[in-house]
Amino acid sequence: MKKLIYVITLLFILINYATAIPNDNVIKTFNGAYSPSFVDLKN
Repeated sequence: MKKLIYVITLLFILINYATAIPNDNVIKTFNGAYSPSFVDLKN
């Protein structure tokens, strides 16, 4: 069960990273994943 959660988390991070490459705003959101509102205020 722990391994499944680990794999899902890894896939989620990889998908986010792959989507973030062409989009600077997504990169900023990904880097500030724990505080997206703070990132939005910075823009």
